[in-house]
Amino acid sequence: MKNRIKNKKMGLKVMKLKSTPTKDKKTAKADETWVYSTAEICDFFEISAETLNNWYKKGAPKKGYGKWNLKELIKWKYTQTDSPETRKIKAEADLKEAKAEQELIKLEKERGKYIPVSQVKDDLIQLFGYLKKEITSLGHEVATEINSYDAEIAISAKEVIDKKVNYVLELLAKGEGRIGSKKKK
Repeated sequence: MKNRIKNKKMGLKVMKLKSTPTKDKKTAKADETWVYSTAEICDFFEISAETLNNWYKKGAPKKGYGKWNLKELIKWKYTQTDSPETRKIKAEADLKEAKAEQELIKLEKERGKYIPVSQVKDDLIQLFGYLKKEITSLGHEVATEINSYDAEIAISAKEVIDKKVNYVLELLAKGEGRIGSKKKK
């Protein structure tokens, strides 16, 4: 009897196989030392013969009638990709989920949670126009406040503020004034 150790991470355990592997005397290859009967394979994986048959239908390698190569079977079990059936079921589930999300968006739009892009665009144009007007008048307002103390300083302050405001507005208009953007040297 030979001991076979199964990986504990995969929920497997150490067990003994009941008999020695079946060998073909003419072609006694090292690979064939891994060939076992259906009952032994079922004991090894702790599954039923029906489950093993289902694995076979899904592409599990089989040596012949009632004979299985344990090494190839382990490799197949733990490296297999999804069967076409499984991929189809997953794709259908993904499609249903996407449709449900679309319906949810439509419902939330009807409830007023979302607003049309055109409305957002119009509101932003109006907001930026107001912002530009207020920012460009900042230099004049500062100069008016300072003028009663010193007219020359008021004019100088207005020029500095207007210059900086116009520079920033030009950057924004060119798309270079984005948050997080860095100047290239």
